[in-house]
Amino acid sequence: MTPEKKDKTPLKVAYGLMAEVVTHAMDGIIVIDSSGVIQLFNPSAENIFGYRSEEIFGQNINLLMPEPDKTNHSKYLENYHQTGHKKILGMSREVSGQRKDGAEFPLEINISEMVQGDQKIFIGIVRNISERKIFQEKISSYTEKLAQSNRDLTEFAHIASHDLHEPLRKIIHFGDRLANKLTDLDDESKIYLIKMQKAAERMQNNIDDLLEYSKVDSVHAQFEPIDLERVVRVVLEDLELRRRETKATIKVDRLPILEADQFLLQKLFQNIISNALKYRHDDVPPVIQLRSSYYDETGTWNIEVSDNGIGIEEKYFERIFKPFERLHSSSEFEGSGIGLAICQKIARRHNGGITVKSKPQKGTTFIITLPEKQFGPG
Repeated sequence: MTPEKKDKTPLKVAYGLMAEVVTHAMDGIIVIDSSGVIQLFNPSAENIFGYRSEEIFGQNINLLMPEPDKTNHSKYLENYHQTGHKKILGMSREVSGQRKDGAEFPLEINISEMVQGDQKIFIGIVRNISERKIFQEKISSYTEKLAQSNRDLTEFAHIASHDLHEPLRKIIHFGDRLANKLTDLDDESKIYLIKMQKAAERMQNNIDDLLEYSKVDSVHAQFEPIDLERVVRVVLEDLELRRRETKATIKVDRLPILEADQFLLQKLFQNIISNALKYRHDDVPPVIQLRSSYYDETGTWNIEVSDNGIGIEEKYFERIFKPFERLHSSSEFEGSGIGLAICQKIARRHNGGITVKSKPQKGTTFIITLPEKQFGPG
């Protein structure tokens, strides 16, 4: 074999491979000259447009376009020849295609330019995205229905809250008047009256908490850079009286600045720290510590809130994040059992999450995972 043949053989192989790639490509490949005349039309393009390659070869590319894309493309070619401006090269965009039978369909196209001798040709990679568009429309429809359902649920919660509050206020009010008026009640009747009053008050608190739970989704989150140390300081100021009553020690390590909604994060940490102050040993002052760690691979922060309280059995780890789930009676610890459910909602609203580690009588650690930066509206 001569050296000349050795030089040409790899080139022939390369051309053969490229021809195979074009023939078997799943996307349509169309090559046109600088006038818009079709020079190549692969089998996938035949399937997309309904033309055989011999029918379409030598025709203008405008044949495959409905208006206004046909006019826009003609203007682009004219502008290109006059100015050389390549505004649509090298990027994917959506246009409309037109089949041989006249049917129009959505098309994704990516155009590149190649110089061949003294001629320029354009290579278009095309894909029929009809199924994708149908899927996107379904997702958009489902999303809107879900959003409307959430709005309806929030509105219902507000109405139900107002309507239920009024009779409860009357029960509490007339119960107070009854207790003041009937001074000669026997001990058993007084106990019944007190239980009625307390039950009405608990119901009122439950309604308020349910409304608070529903608000998490209805609030339009304002994601902006938030100094988490400042958020925690505000929370600790609000809990100052409770801290003094329990003789609590709260240690706060360096906390990050991240994109979040300040109002929602303040609510989250207030619930977590309040729980740490509440679920404590009677004879041991609470010791609470907040620390943070960053994970480069995920771009997220882990904020740990640890305490030395009564702890939680592992079998209850999932249950505690459900609304109105309580592990203790109201006589042991007050509250409706919705605080952690709100925390989980807030964390998820920030594209994060919350988990728990705990041992009975040894204390609990809540791990709040939050992204450093948010993507998309709240």
